[in-house]
Amino acid sequence: MHQAEAVNQPPERISHAVVGVIDDLQEHLQQSEHKPASIHRIRVDIKRLRAWLRLLRRDAGFDWRASDRELRDSARHLSPGRDAQVVLDTLKWLEKKAGPGEKQALALLRSRMYFDPEGRDIDWGALKAPLTGTVENLRGHAMELLSARVMRRGMKHCYKRAVREGARAFSRTGTIEDLHELRKWVKYLYYQLGYVNKAWPGSYARDRKRLERLGDKLGLIHDLDLVQRRLQRLAATQECPRESALTQHLASRRMQKLLKSCHRLYRRGFQNPPSKFVQPLA
Repeated sequence: MHQAEAVNQPPERISHAVVGVIDDLQEHLQQSEHKPASIHRIRVDIKRLRAWLRLLRRDAGFDWRASDRELRDSARHLSPGRDAQVVLDTLKWLEKKAGPGEKQALALLRSRMYFDPEGRDIDWGALKAPLTGTVENLRGHAMELLSARVMRRGMKHCYKRAVREGARAFSRTGTIEDLHELRKWVKYLYYQLGYVNKAWPGSYARDRKRLERLGDKLGLIHDLDLVQRRLQRLAATQECPRESALTQHLASRRMQKLLKSCHRLYRRGFQNPPSKFVQPLA
């Protein structure tokens, strides 16, 4: 009896953690006002739930892919508010790295761009009902992660995908889209290790820190790419062509430095075979 309780306790802790994510998402979703921090929190909770679904995968007793698609579509409704805040924050971050002339260009560009960091462009009415229904349905499935074996299989799959996407992203033919795809799987694995830490405190501590650093740097590359695409649209209107060119050059320099750092972190974080990576859960 005591042995069975010891075996079942870690998955139960993960199930409780999943319910905690659902509660947090619902709390922020039902707020009367949605500030940037609230929008960010909802997006993070959605990513955590999608990471949990990838732990279950083929062992799930329900159509996890349908739930995943519903969460993905809900997250896309939040993109206008998130993207506006990202562009604004990234331009401010670039100013810290810029020379005098570049700082003037950045200040002018910020004054010419439209931002909606408060999420006023988001159709909350169309978002809340379906998202609430989706996560409440997942609440009923939260206890379905019943063994460490299921976790090993889910984590191994996620780890393999991150390795594959990284190999493609850092190859000679790698594209910015490949880097974005790698970032998604790094984040999934990072959130999965967060669940594992609830069950086995202190496990994967070094791996989580490394994945967090890699995910943050890949996120900066994503944000810089978002800024560059916004600048291209602005330049197409014949507004601020000189300032746009200066800022795009600055963004490209920062992206190249980040890319080298990401490659080093990727090699360190994914040097072991998948079977060895999941050994702590044996």
